[in-house]
Amino acid sequence: MGYATFVPPPPSLSAAQLPAPGAFQFTLTAYTNRQYVVESSEDFASWTGRTTNFQTSPAMPVNDPTGSERRFYRARLAP
Repeated sequence: MGYATFVPPPPSLSAAQLPAPGAFQFTLTAYTNRQYVVESSEDFASWTGRTTNFQTSPAMPVNDPTGSERRFYRARLAP
């Protein structure tokens, strides 16, 4: 009998929208029933956790009300 390991596809973030001055909103697309961490960085060297989301649907909005002009985002599966 063989075994299979399920590896969910990597999460992705949509292009950012600007709902208000200094704020960012984007969509996290990821496999459901998993927990994901959205992080940000201003230099690609140090990353700060912004939010942890439990993905209940394939696409969920993520907001950063304290966004800056030069901030990069990434999402990863939480440990």
